[in-house]
Amino acid sequence: VSFPSAPRSWARPAGLPLPGAPRFSPLWAAAGLAAAVALCPLIYLAVRAAGADADAWRDVLGTDTLRLLGNTAGLAAAVTAASVLIAVPIVWLTERTDLAGARWWRALCVAPLAVPSYVGGLAIIAALGPNGALQRLLEPLGVSAIPELYGFWGAWLVLTIFSFPYVVLVLRAGMRDMDPALDEAARSLGEGAWGSFRRVALPQLRVPLAAGALLVALYVVSDFGAVSMMRFDTFTRAIFIRFQASIDRSTLAVLSLVLVALVLIVLAAEASQRRRGRYYRLGGGAARIARPIALDARRWWAHGYLALVVLIALAIPLAVLAAQFANGIGEARTFDGLGGAVLGSLQAAALAGAAAVLVALPIAAAAVRRLGRSPGCWSAAPTSATRCRGWSSPSRSSSSPSRCCCRPCRASTSRWPCWSSPTSCSSCRRRRARSNPP
Repeated sequence: VSFPSAPRSWARPAGLPLPGAPRFSPLWAAAGLAAAVALCPLIYLAVRAAGADADAWRDVLGTDTLRLLGNTAGLAAAVTAASVLIAVPIVWLTERTDLAGARWWRALCVAPLAVPSYVGGLAIIAALGPNGALQRLLEPLGVSAIPELYGFWGAWLVLTIFSFPYVVLVLRAGMRDMDPALDEAARSLGEGAWGSFRRVALPQLRVPLAAGALLVALYVVSDFGAVSMMRFDTFTRAIFIRFQASIDRSTLAVLSLVLVALVLIVLAAEASQRRRGRYYRLGGGAARIARPIALDARRWWAHGYLALVVLIALAIPLAVLAAQFANGIGEARTFDGLGGAVLGSLQAAALAGAAAVLVALPIAAAAVRRLGRSPGCWSAAPTSATRCRGWSSPSRSSSSPSRCCCRPCRASTSRWPCWSSPTSCSSCRRRRARSNPP
């Protein structure tokens, strides 16, 4: 098969590197430095684990580690599933319906993030645990004892009510970016509110759901406060206990590497879901706000659901903490150092937030540039087989196609655009036949 030669105006400009050619960039240097800083703890663990003897590896990789692995993975899976089930109705009700007071419900449903898991666990124990507020309320009814809240279910409850806002935040951003035309088309074809959400909106939210679930799973795996208060053995609690009782840090490094392996499995699962969950459209469309869905008589059920979530996740813990504070004032207890602790917490939060942004910003910018598209790319959207490495022609407008960015053609050494290269792939040849560039 022969192709016409490309016009010379499409040749690569002098001095412009070939697509994919390595070149120094301050952005990549900053991203590499940030990644190196983030990898320092892992490097330390690997070095310490390499110095562990056979007995340490045998002790760590025994049945007790398998039990910790099952507890941690099971707790992470249960909390993640419950958080998704709680967050999806909240986001849909506050973003896609005509619910009254949606702005206030949005703020109240993410407010539990301000409560640390350790403090939240203490509040839940004081409210629902043995000899807690619930038991004192039930004593006039003849209830002298209630089941203990410690263990798996207690840790699940605490971590769920204080981590589901992560899913709410990510899912809210994803739902606001959705094109309302698809939902309206489904409604015009006879789908109801639930059918259009289940068959049109929910599939488009696979990537935000996976991202929110990843945040919750990583939070649960790394949590120490809630599992300690609820006396449930996970990797973090076991590592802390062994750290206090052990002199040899090599064994702890090996146990920590098992936890790191679990985290890598979670990251791989989220990345796989993100690759399969991409959706694209042809045409620019128009940015507009979706028409709210009328709840009518169902709004009372919506308000009841949101009120129940806010009651359990925010009102009860804050009420218990306020009652404990009032009891301390009534007993004339002194709160020396409280102002300094509050100021120190605010300073630590501000410094940690600024440092996290500084570290994450170059990595995120480099990743976006790595996976982005140039204006002269043939492809309509990036997929698993298309990653733009093209360059735009200096003699044509930015909307004109330049060099192909698909992998088969990118591997070619041809300096001409793909439509004139004999080594171009079939997809590019079809584009050439459709477009017929001059």
